[in-house]
Formats: sequence, C-alpha cells, structure tokens
Amino acid sequence: MKNIVLFSSLLSFLFLPLFSTAQRAENDSLSLSKAISLATNNQPLLREAEDYVKVAQGRIRQSESSKYPQISAALSFDYMGPIPSIVIPFGPGGRFDLAPAYNYNEHIDVKYLIFDFNRRNEWINLLKSNKLAEQEKINLLKNRLAYQTVQAFYSVLFLRKSLKVKDEQTKDLLRHLATAKKLVETGSAISLDTLTTHVRVTAIENQKAGIENLLLQNEIALKSLLNLNNKTNVHLTGGFVTSVPKMPLDSLIEVAFANREEIKLNKIGEQAANIQKNIANISKKPTLSAIGSYGLKNGYPDALYKMRSNWLLGVAANIPIFDGYMKKAKVETANWNVHAVQNKLDALRKTISREVQQAESELLSSQKQLKMAREEIISAQAAVKQARVQYKSGYVTNLSLLDAETSLTRARLSYVAGLYKITLNKYRLMETMGLRIW
Repeated sequence: MKNIVLFSSLLSFLFLPLFSTAQRAENDSLSLSKAISLATNNQPLLREAEDYVKVAQGRIRQSESSKYPQISAALSFDYMGPIPSIVIPFGPGGRFDLAPAYNYNEHIDVKYLIFDFNRRNEWINLLKSNKLAEQEKINLLKNRLAYQTVQAFYSVLFLRKSLKVKDEQTKDLLRHLATAKKLVETGSAISLDTLTTHVRVTAIENQKAGIENLLLQNEIALKSLLNLNNKTNVHLTGGFVTSVPKMPLDSLIEVAFANREEIKLNKIGEQAANIQKNIANISKKPTLSAIGSYGLKNGYPDALYKMRSNWLLGVAANIPIFDGYMKKAKVETANWNVHAVQNKLDALRKTISREVQQAESELLSSQKQLKMAREEIISAQAAVKQARVQYKSGYVTNLSLLDAETSLTRARLSYVAGLYKITLNKYRLMETMGLRIW
C-alpha cells in the first residue's frame, strides 16, 4: 500500500506540470489551477452535498442521545366524583372519604438502557458509515467538477488559438486577394485568381463563424462551472501538454484501484451492509433497562389531601418471543445486500481497469498524432518557402502559393488540435486513475 501511495505521488508530480503557471499568472488572468479552485469551492452542488453531511451528523447525534438517561416530567390534575366514601352509623360515626375529589400528581421519570447486545452501538456505526459516504460523495463531486473544468478550460483555449490561426489565414488571403486584383489590372493574371481567392476568404469566414459559436458555448459552460456571471470576461493563461511520460499499465491500474472515489464509496457501502447484517442478527435479542421515578401526589389513605413524596426504582426487560419471522427476513435481506455490494466492487474494478487501458491507449495515440503533426508543419513550411521562391520567379501562379499556405494553415490547426487532444487525454487518464487535481 505504501508503494502505491508513493507511486501515486510521483504520478501527480509528473502529470501536473501546468499548475506552476498559476503562480506566474496575472491578477486579472485565470489559470487552470485557479479555475479548478473556483469550480470546487463556488458550486451550489457542493454546498448541497455539504448540507447532506451535516444531516448525517445530526442523525448520529440523535442516535447518540440514547446513551444518556431519558428523563421526563409529568404533571396531572384530576377531579373525581362522586367521591367514594363509607358511613359508620354507630359510635362517633360519620362519613369517611376513601379518595380525594381533587387529585394532584407530579413526578419525574428516568429510564436508562443498560444492555441491548450492542444494538445501539451498531446503529450509531451504521449512521457514521452513512456520514462517511456523504463525505466521500463530496470528493467524487469535486473530482467531476475539476475534470469538467479542465475540459471546458482547454476547449476555450483550443478554440481561441484556432480562431487566431484562422484570423492569420484570413489576413494572408486578403493580402493575396489585393495582389491578385493588381495583377489582373496589369494583365499579369486572370480574374479566376481573384474569384478563387474570394471564395476561399468566404469559406474561412464561415469556418470562423462556426468556431466562434463553439467558443461561445464553451465559455458559457466554463463560466457556469466557475459560478461566474455570463458577462464576465475570462482571460485564460496556460499552455497545452506537449509530452507525457509513459508508465507501466499495471501500475496505473493499481493506483486507480487505490484512488478511485467509486471504490472508496463501495467499500463504505460494504461496511454499512455488514453492519446492517449484524443489526439483523441481534434484532430479536432482549433489552434490559433501569427505571426510576420520584414525585409528589395526594390521595394516600392516612392523609388524603396532603401532598407526599414517593419514589420507584426497578428494572425492565423486553424479551421478544415471536416476530412473525421478521428477523429471518431481515437477515436474508442483509446477506443479499452484502453479496450485491461485493459483486458491484468486482464490476467496478473491471470497469476501472477498462477505462484506464482505454485512456492510456488514447494518450499514446494522441502522442503519435502530435509527432506527425509536427512533421507535417515542417514539411508544409518547406513547401511554402519553395512556393514563394517559385512565385516570385514566375514559375507558379498565385493559386499554387495559396494552396501551399493553406496546407501550412491546416498543419498548424492539426498541431493545435493535437496539443488539445493530448492534453485532454492526459487528464482523462488522470481522471480514470482517481488522481486529485483540486
């Protein structure tokens, strides 16, 4: 277990190089670490989850109150009539009341559970387990919010960079369009060159409109995660991941088994199921309580109308005899619940193992694609350089140069997309491993 913790710490160190940029960010800028901090502290969903923890704690306190004596006071007044009495006809004779007409009774009752075969403590343990589950749900929610923030953050960053590349391409096309118009006027080119260039400008503008719409949607999603006003201008700082160290797959899966909140929740659920099983097994056990009472009342035969103190001490046992086979049903239900939780753990481990393998495969694939995108840029830059020389020498037309520059723009966009993809895949792998980034 210690090796897994050390390996997990090493992974966090290797996988989180971008957070250092947060310390260099300007006051009005938003780094990834700051965005994650906002998302995991400002969300109403988290406050709701924290309230459920408080509810669970309140239920624990309610159950723990049974560890103390239960004390209550009772006051009563009764008027009775006719009053029972006897008449003695001989001797001094007279009428003698057997009970007062006005009856007063004031007493304090005390009851304390002495022994219940640990049933009370098991109930408290069950409630504590429920509280642990609610606390773990907060961690699970924070993880989801953090990784959703990562995706929204880098989506905005990617779309802004893509838009910048498109803007540069538009400027180049407009410059070519102006050049083509001059060449047409001098007779050095045909009008087809200007028409083709104009079509390309229009196509780029349409692409920019689509990117701007996607950018707006992702900015809305990011601001919603950060609980910011839609009118707030968000200036993002940070960069994409360029490479990720390769780790042994088996080690990644072991770290995931140790860190995933779903497995922690399942273990808490298994603990709760076993507690419920224990409670079911002792549900038919007797309980023993001490009882006591002290008070004042009238109505004693020797002094009917005088208030006199009285007290009572004793023990009370509750011994269930027949419960309609309820205990048997409870035990069977608890056993099936334990089996269900254990089967869920097996299913979780298989799912997590598959997710880690898929995430690692996607990350390796994106690394290869990024490498090819770099090579594509180098080739496209060489082609543009050669096309410009040939264009100046008159060997190729303006359209040929445009084709070369368009290929370079596509290569740059592919490279930015590759950076975006490898970054998201890195964080996807971290998410499947259960690494905390908040």
